[in-house]
Amino acid sequence: MATSRERSFASSPSRIDRRLRHVPQALQGGRDAPGGAALPLGLADFADETLAFNAAERCFNEFRNQDGAIVLGILSRNATTGPSVWRFFTSRWQEAIDKFPANTLTRLVLGVPTFIKDPIFADQVAAFHESHPISGEQRIVDQAIERMRVGLTFAPHCALSSRTSS
Repeated sequence: MATSRERSFASSPSRIDRRLRHVPQALQGGRDAPGGAALPLGLADFADETLAFNAAERCFNEFRNQDGAIVLGILSRNATTGPSVWRFFTSRWQEAIDKFPANTLTRLVLGVPTFIKDPIFADQVAAFHESHPISGEQRIVDQAIERMRVGLTFAPHCALSSRTSS
């Protein structure tokens, strides 16, 4: 079910474009500018794939480098658009490694523990991150994969439990 914020944006695609147009300006002014870094982070709440891809693309082109990996990671946490965003930025993995500061790269795996609906996709995610280690930070990546695996184990039980308690 769409939130009221999603419905208001969905009713007018031009509103989305107008909102996104102001994001880079706010980010250029730093975290203390009106809206600051919260603007792109808030975009992760929307289950609109066009909006998610638009924001993800801007991480490579317009947002500050130090915010790019964090925004991509948060975008990948969305239950609806997260897997698509993850596929998008992993298709540009080397560009992400080259562009974003090394101390922010582990933020790219923020969404990994949420990929618990599709075991086949989860296997692809694990295989990708195991074959593309993040220098000096792989332990954090491995922990995210482990949390995803635990979620995969318990997700079916939680779904069954919620159906039987209704």
